[in-house]
Amino acid sequence: MINNLRMRTEQFQRENERLRNLVEASSLVDSLEKRTSLRSFESHKLQELESAYSRLKLELESLVAEKADAGLENMNIKMLFDRLIEDNDRRREESAELRAMLSTRFERQSLLAGGSPRPDSGHWSAGHSEDGSSDLDEELCLERQCRQLKALAE
Repeated sequence: MINNLRMRTEQFQRENERLRNLVEASSLVDSLEKRTSLRSFESHKLQELESAYSRLKLELESLVAEKADAGLENMNIKMLFDRLIEDNDRRREESAELRAMLSTRFERQSLLAGGSPRPDSGHWSAGHSEDGSSDLDEELCLERQCRQLKALAE
C-alpha cells in the first residue's frame, strides 16, 4: 500500500511538472504574440509615415514647379503653407489620440484572461452597437466631431 501511494505521488508530481511546463509555454506564446502584434502595428505606422512623407514631397515639388512656371507673384504661398500646417497639426492631434486609445485598449486586452485576441487580429468584440460599429469607431467619430467644432469655434 505504501509503494502504491509513493507511485501515485510520483505520478502526480510528474503530472504537476508537465502542467507547469505547459503553463510556462503558454505564457511564452502569449508574450511572443504580443511582440508580433506590436511589430506589425509599428510597421503599419511606418508605412503611414512614409506615405505622408511622399505626399508632402510631391506637394513641395509641385510648389517649386508652380513657382518656376508662374512666377512668385502669381502664387498664393501663404494659403498653401497654412493649409499644410493645419493638415499637419490635425494629423498630429489625431495620431496622439489614436495612440492613447490604442494603448488603453491594448492594456485592457492584455489584462484580460487568456483567449483574448491580439490587437491587430481583426477580432470584433461582442460589444458592438446596433448599427454594427464598434466602441472604438464611435469614440473616434466623437473625437473628430469635437475637433471640427473647435476649429469652427476659432
